[in-house]
Amino acid sequence: MKVYADVIVPLPLANRYTYSLPESLAGQVHTGSRVVVPFGPRRYYTAIIERLHQCPPQEYEVKEISEVLDTHPVLLPEQFKLWEWIASYYICTLGDVYKAALPSGMRIESETLVQYNPDFEATTPLTPHEQEVLDLLAANPEQSIKQLAKACGGRSLLPLINQLIAKGAIFTQEELKRNYKPKTEDRIRLTPAYEAEASLRALFDTLNRAPKQQALLMKYIELSG
Repeated sequence: MKVYADVIVPLPLANRYTYSLPESLAGQVHTGSRVVVPFGPRRYYTAIIERLHQCPPQEYEVKEISEVLDTHPVLLPEQFKLWEWIASYYICTLGDVYKAALPSGMRIESETLVQYNPDFEATTPLTPHEQEVLDLLAANPEQSIKQLAKACGGRSLLPLINQLIAKGAIFTQEELKRNYKPKTEDRIRLTPAYEAEASLRALFDTLNRAPKQQALLMKYIELSG
């Protein structure tokens, strides 16, 4: 009998959405597992299965789950209850809670920004599709999944992106934030040889014929106190 899954997507939607499970994926999903689902005409999201059942919805045409990402649940029943309490207490949807609760690396979607990891060294052979994505990122190191999908012929890349993340070949947007480098500014100071007053006076004497350098040194001492 056909199996259906009610899923939570990382969007502020009040309703649950039901997807059908392809026969090829039967037995691979559990409540609390992540799956890739199509949403809208061209968007894909990482959803979490809330319930498995055999009752198809009557209000709309059911789409199929594209890929199963987890062999074991990432969300336990107690955590589902906590999410429901949070949604009720803060008057928001489960999609809002999902988006806030899980790291962005675990909820890849069509617009997620990815970056090639220049330090990546493959320990196992890459598939042709994986190599194709890495070649695209090597040419342009920072792209959205939507851009990559377009360059790869429009197919869904979310499962492939998750595989490359697991191998350490790419970073997600969350990883990019960790690579942030703060802005720095150059500062100057006297070397230890001129910290003594006598040495500093001798330095001024040697700069008698270099008035601009002498003025600069005087300004430094004035500003540094």
